[in-house]
Amino acid sequence: MNKWIALAVITCLLLSLGSLAFADESYDEYWIESQGKQIYGRLYTPEGAVGPCPTVILSHGFGSTWEEAKLYIPRFLDCGVSCYVFDFPGGAMKNQSDGDFLDMSVMTEKQHLLDIIDTISAHPMVDKLMLAGFSQGGAVTGLAAVERADKIVGEILFYPALCISDMGHEAYLNKEDIPDAPKAFWQTVGKRYYEDVWDIDLVEEVTRYDGQVLMFHGTNDPAVNHVYSVRACEKFHHANLILLSRISHGFGETTVERIFPNIITFMEQIGLIGAE
Repeated sequence: MNKWIALAVITCLLLSLGSLAFADESYDEYWIESQGKQIYGRLYTPEGAVGPCPTVILSHGFGSTWEEAKLYIPRFLDCGVSCYVFDFPGGAMKNQSDGDFLDMSVMTEKQHLLDIIDTISAHPMVDKLMLAGFSQGGAVTGLAAVERADKIVGEILFYPALCISDMGHEAYLNKEDIPDAPKAFWQTVGKRYYEDVWDIDLVEEVTRYDGQVLMFHGTNDPAVNHVYSVRACEKFHHANLILLSRISHGFGETTVERIFPNIITFMEQIGLIGAE
């Protein structure tokens, strides 16, 4: 993968680690067991909440952690929306959940997210549920939404990495040619990273979801070309794609501030929150 893609993803990680002066709002540390692994998570609830709240599950991207959502958490809380954030098992070289980075793939993360949805949707403080995901977490979110459509009211996909299966095909002629330690983005991953999605068209799979979808993608994204989101938006039954001119992979605080009114409108439209 070229240096510009690596730079884009590293920049995304740096943004996630604290460009916002994040006021660590009240939260409950909330572990979930999934496929024999312990998932570290945090459930943030709006100040003064005494009953079930609308909730969003935010899934981080490749090599990242729950902190990728730091720019979004206080803004959701201001809207009365609880946030569940977590570390995918093996989702980074080092995080707070169990799991090995070399054992991680989009499909392992999909199964973990399905287990998370089942657990969080049954939580006594959770009312209506929405999904959101960043980059690889966006692809995972899209796949999970198809299988848990009855438990969610909609999803938001931020620059979803629907390119991953194509990355494998571009690097290797046959599935059997995938080495034990291939490269993805800027890191060494396990063989299953490409094997698990070799026979899957991620755009086709995620667009089987029939619910409401909001998508954001920068036109200067060197890690995930925005044409993947354009293709997906055209295939979804109920989707709106907002292309952000000259924006790269991973959104900074200025961009998040700019797009959040669109997120509020979307949450009102799907009935997650009441209209002002």
